[in-house]
Amino acid sequence: MSVKTSEQARNEQVIRSLYSLAEGNSKNTSKFVSLFADDGYFYDVGAGKKYFGPEIGVTVDVYAAAFPDMRREL
Repeated sequence: MSVKTSEQARNEQVIRSLYSLAEGNSKNTSKFVSLFADDGYFYDVGAGKKYFGPEIGVTVDVYAAAFPDMRREL
């Protein structure tokens, strides 16, 4: 078993926070978007599209509406 570096642990925490903000009753689209860097993007592999800036929030809202009980796991 390998030991995580502090950067890996921080990155994992960011992803876990993103997952939590995108799900169920705790969904918070604006907070989700705020965790991305200014030049960051969300790549929707299934749609083959990259979302930037406030547009990133569209993915949260669309998936939450289509799959209200969706859960993400790491």
